[in-house]
Amino acid sequence: MTSLRLLPAIVFLLAARPTDAHAQALPLSQPDSALLLQLASPLRSVVLPALDSAQAALIPVEPLIDKALEGQSKGAPPDRIVAAVDGLLALMRDARSALGSSASPPELAAGASALHAGAPLNALSELRAARPHDAVTVPLGVMSELIARGVTPTTSARLVVALAREGTSDANLVALRKRVDLDLAAGIPPSVSAVRNASQEYPGLAPGPGGKSGGGGGAVPDLVVP
Repeated sequence: MTSLRLLPAIVFLLAARPTDAHAQALPLSQPDSALLLQLASPLRSVVLPALDSAQAALIPVEPLIDKALEGQSKGAPPDRIVAAVDGLLALMRDARSALGSSASPPELAAGASALHAGAPLNALSELRAARPHDAVTVPLGVMSELIARGVTPTTSARLVVALAREGTSDANLVALRKRVDLDLAAGIPPSVSAVRNASQEYPGLAPGPGGKSGGGGGAVPDLVVP
């Protein structure tokens, strides 16, 4: 006979388990399952199709669950949460198509963030080509951060891709972003600062007449975009 003292714990566990048969069949890792259980049961059931689609496409589900939890914490209605999750899934699909099937979960998340910020899709594939054997998580993050600071998406993408082609390290890319922050505080326009600081790392990026890159074979034209 079950002890009365254990009943509250049993009731809690039963209430916390996904009751949807689909949820029980979805093969999630233990951390992902724990995250999923933080969603209210009605929301969990409407988010599951997106998670199922993600797994079928070999896309990590943790960012999608995190997005749903973010919406839940803000009190957003379920339909808006589902739309946000579906939107993130679409971005991660695009990131995978551009970065390749071997892209790591952090790379896919960073790629989705860059696309959401406005980076062109071809920038991701060019970045992967520039770093075929090295992670592109940090370059993608710097690209997103430059865009967030007001550097135009085209300029941000072209600068980061060009620097990656020249073998610029992650540490130096992050340092560039920090120098842009200092310039912004001094009132220098974001794109002008980004190009100027990038040219210190790779002189071939220095803008020539008409705002186009000098040296470097003109590989990065029209860097400065007002």
